[in-house]
Amino acid sequence: MSATQKVSGQERVAASAGTCRSRAARWLAATLCAAALMPAQAAEGYAFWDTFDAALIDARLWLGTERHRMRQDGALRFVQRDLGLQISDAGTLNSSWDAKLKNPAAIQQMRAVVSVSAHELTGCATNPSPSFVQARLFGSFFNVGAVAPDSRIGDVIALLRLVRYSNSVDPAGTLRAEATLLQCTTSDCNYDSIVLGLADLGPAASGEAVTLKFDWEPAAKRFNFTRGSNPVVRLPYSVSDAQPPFGLFRQIGTRTNLAHCRSGTRTAGLIDAKFDNISVNASAAP
Repeated sequence: MSATQKVSGQERVAASAGTCRSRAARWLAATLCAAALMPAQAAEGYAFWDTFDAALIDARLWLGTERHRMRQDGALRFVQRDLGLQISDAGTLNSSWDAKLKNPAAIQQMRAVVSVSAHELTGCATNPSPSFVQARLFGSFFNVGAVAPDSRIGDVIALLRLVRYSNSVDPAGTLRAEATLLQCTTSDCNYDSIVLGLADLGPAASGEAVTLKFDWEPAAKRFNFTRGSNPVVRLPYSVSDAQPPFGLFRQIGTRTNLAHCRSGTRTAGLIDAKFDNISVNASAAP
């Protein structure tokens, strides 16, 4: 073999690799060229999903319904509308719409002028749990000592509200002022709370401005609730209050509790409420 015919093994490997790369490049170029010459697939046409001509959000199309929170006429207005579920004939779907006060640990007293200008509500005849809507001021104040890390189980809530139940015997357009103490039994405190105390503070007409206030009196182990100039209603408790709550808050807002209804018409609830002249104990004021 002559010098010009001698080729090393490395040179043969390099030549072979170059040939492979060249073939791959030609194949890729041919493929891209063919794809470019193919007619483009026509895009599917459009159809309207929602033109928002109806007065309310259509729950058949959207996962959420109405939520409004705004300053209006010198007050904070909340509007909330929800629909229940049709998964069973037991239990409720509970949804809240709130505004939290800053520096909650310092707030031991809360007062507000609350009015509900509109409410709508349906229940389920086959579900023993009624539906209800409410406008409320409330807070968590202590924990009974439940061992539940990263959980609100055992937190105790003081709650003062204007509420309407689907099984109410009051005339249409009438709500009830109600005070209650609740002990959380679930990690998010949204279901199945234990009622430690409950008091009916009388009827309230739709649109009526009602002054509601409450304070915590830990030395006497009780909460004191007042509607307007009526006598104070005291709700005592016997559980331990030595531990702080896991979920510390002071809030105002609205809430719907809507009965599940598999055997009947889907339940619905709406509440339109205003909160004015929010007040707290002077030492906690900003």
